[in-house]
Parts: sequence; C-alpha cells; structure tokens
Amino acid sequence: MPGYAGCSVANHQVKKYHERNRKTRYRPDCFARIAVFTRYVFLGAAVNKWRQQYITTDRLSQIFRQRLEEINPESYGAWFIESIGLSYYQPLGNV
Repeated sequence: MPGYAGCSVANHQVKKYHERNRKTRYRPDCFARIAVFTRYVFLGAAVNKWRQQYITTDRLSQIFRQRLEEINPESYGAWFIESIGLSYYQPLGNV
C-alpha cells in the first residue's frame, strides 16, 4: 500500500482512503480477464468460419438461398437476404 516515509499522520490518512475506496478501486486483473476471454471468443468464431468454409467458398450464399425459400417473401428477413446477404456474402463471411 502506498504511503509516506516518516509521516504517520499521512500514512494513516492514505490507509483510511484505501479502506473506504476498496470496492470502487480500479481492478486491472478483472479487465485483463475480460480481454483474454474476448480474444478467445473471436478466435473461436474465426476457427468456426474457417471449418465451415464460409471464407473460402460460396457456402454462405447457398445457405442464404436456402433460407430465402423457407421464409415469407414479404418479410424484412427476405428483403435483407435479397438486397444485402446475397450481394455481399463474401464480406459477410469475413466479418
């Protein structure tokens, strides 16, 4: 714990400050764990896209066409697949 050498009054005040603010202090270990967890999630997503061949083939386009046949043609999902999904399936596969 930080303190001041040779000054017991200042050390006592610093100690009281840290005791009061123990629960609200910055926790770098918590943020580091969240960052590592997030990295593993994105790495897992990238590996999954590679295994499912969304990046290297037109498999995502085939899935969009199949879903388009299954849903209501008047829905927002059908519009999205027709306008954006089929037109930009390669960038969507890389996201």
